[in-house]
Amino acid sequence: MPSNIGNALNLCQREYHENKDPKIGVWIAESLRQTGNETEAETLANELLTTPARADALRILGGILAENGHFDAAVSNIANALLIHRAENKQTDVAQDNQMLAQIYSKHNQYSEALRALDECFILTHQHNTPRDKEIEYICHLSAQEVLTRVGYIDLALRELDLATPLATSSDLVWLEVQRAGYFQELGRSPELTSGHEQAIVAFRRALELNADASIPGLAVGIELGLAYSLAEVKRTDDADRHLAVAQLLDTKHAHATHIAELSARIAYRRGSLPLAYALNEQIYPTISNDEDNDDERLDIATTQTRIALAQGDLLNATRWADCGVAEVERVRAAQSALELRPWILSIRREPYELLFVALARAGRIEDAIMALDRWQGRSMLDAMARPKPGVACDLREVARRTEKLGAWLPAISRAPFAQLSHRAAVLSTLRTTDLLALVVADGNVWRLTANRGQLRIDDLGPRSWWRGRIDKFMADPANRGLATELGELLLPDGMLRPTRDALHVLLDGQLAGWPIAALRDRGRALIAERPIVRVSHLSGISCVTPIRSGHKTVVADAFGDLSEARREAQEVAESLHAKIAIGETATAKVLFGAMTDSVLHVSVHGDAADPGGGVLKFADREVSAPEISALQTAPSLVVLFACDSAHSKDIELAGSLATAFLVAGADQVVATTRPVDDRMTREVAEGFYRNGGVADPVRALAAVQAELDESPDEHGNTDWPYFAVFGHDICSPGP
Repeated sequence: MPSNIGNALNLCQREYHENKDPKIGVWIAESLRQTGNETEAETLANELLTTPARADALRILGGILAENGHFDAAVSNIANALLIHRAENKQTDVAQDNQMLAQIYSKHNQYSEALRALDECFILTHQHNTPRDKEIEYICHLSAQEVLTRVGYIDLALRELDLATPLATSSDLVWLEVQRAGYFQELGRSPELTSGHEQAIVAFRRALELNADASIPGLAVGIELGLAYSLAEVKRTDDADRHLAVAQLLDTKHAHATHIAELSARIAYRRGSLPLAYALNEQIYPTISNDEDNDDERLDIATTQTRIALAQGDLLNATRWADCGVAEVERVRAAQSALELRPWILSIRREPYELLFVALARAGRIEDAIMALDRWQGRSMLDAMARPKPGVACDLREVARRTEKLGAWLPAISRAPFAQLSHRAAVLSTLRTTDLLALVVADGNVWRLTANRGQLRIDDLGPRSWWRGRIDKFMADPANRGLATELGELLLPDGMLRPTRDALHVLLDGQLAGWPIAALRDRGRALIAERPIVRVSHLSGISCVTPIRSGHKTVVADAFGDLSEARREAQEVAESLHAKIAIGETATAKVLFGAMTDSVLHVSVHGDAADPGGGVLKFADREVSAPEISALQTAPSLVVLFACDSAHSKDIELAGSLATAFLVAGADQVVATTRPVDDRMTREVAEGFYRNGGVADPVRALAAVQAELDESPDEHGNTDWPYFAVFGHDICSPGP
């Protein structure tokens, strides 16, 4: 115990024994608790329970109980303290109670409750009739940034740090800058936020300047190491070396020796000294323990080693290290709470799966590569569904609501048939009897996996940079027959484009997921005119169904009265299906939810994929989001989503799309759109879809109408048909 605190305690204890002032008693008990003298603190707090300081005593006892692992009793004590403080209108004390509750809830992974407690803390500290307690407000901001980090909202955690900064002491400012730099480094792991390390460098330099005055022991080493890492990541390797050398000089007790060795390897890798980086990592990896604090380091090393081995053509060691990376990801995923998924998790944790696929494919181990691809695609989809979406403007209560929904939603998703991975024998057996075209981007290259008349093949089609311009042009103008033919000849293997009613299963990796692949051509014929297509999310998802469509059917359309063609379409569809119809102001979310046990659901309303939280359907009463739909655990067998962007979402895996949501909820097939579509052209697709037997066999019905529209002689014909697709399963016994 520091001598100044000890002296103050002795003085206050003497004064308390003389006059028994409860306020002094509370200060003593809290000081004893914070300095580790829990037995004395508990004895004094129990004495205070019979005084006007009862609520303060309950809070102190709650803190002691929490520190000793008695969660329920701790929460009960502090909740009672909060009730008394509220009744006494002691707003500052209520804020302090909430802050302590938030810490306890967070420690036990009850993040929604923690965020709600912190929200009340902020409300109370900002009331006009309450003196502002800057210290409590500061602690609440720090608690909020910690909880937000745990549930994945790094951008909002940064906001809390910004709000805490004006309230901090000069020494605390150094810690805040170090934390801020750490967040920027975390964001810098995502390929979508490449400026993260540049921002981290600025924050670390500011922390160095502040620490020159504060002189916090040991902190300078950590700052220098952080600078070295971010400088290496932006390939300023000479600067990184200089800061690493400074850190090594400051680390007189060699407490950071392993971290320094890791950074030496990282700098060598970024400089292009691959043999040196590989040798250093080989020595370091076995010395890093398997605990939560080292998860990222072990994963980074495994991934780096795989990339080096691939660059050197050492496929055996590339496979070995990729396997290590996959094992790290699986171990971390199994051990951590589903809510502790950070926004960069997919971009970093999909890498070992990608690299394992590449190593196995280059080694000619086709079947092993296929299974690696299935794990990669299946796991990627689940991670993308679970991770919070960055850039969402919301307050703590909204984050709490989203987190709570995620907590209820994820277990249901994980158990859904859509999310299950099949055994190796089942996957390979299916591919021997199924035609498949899979296009994925791995390690910067486009790869093609085909299953064609029982023959399995994997081809490296070259750098994605070579394909990017052609892909973008084709996505913008699939009606360009010259470009469609050029790409078709490059992408479609011999024998795949043949007249048959057997479905071609198509898997498009996230970066290619919006592709209008039905419009690819060979010798003048569109792919969809030769054979039907069904889109799948992963190889284990390939199967057929024998659906029963004899139940109720519902049509919902034109919720706002501005889609005249959709209204006509809905009336025609409802009449042909003998379905219940809801249009205009009756086209509500309530009707949608009421139709979830129907056999067929047809929706023609406005859709939007712009929300980072997932796609939405816009009904007369409110919007319904993709996560809300996927959590229902029941859905019609056939869902026809003739809304804009219904198979599209902000995340590249399409995990947040409306089509995925209905499949996760239990639909067998979803007909959806990969981009905005014209109202009139959509009606033409709908009319042909049902005329060709869409309810009985959506895969071949959509193919038939798309082929008709492609071959139409009308110069002002339908150009949106390539953007419609069937997702899910094929029909087991298609008609002749």
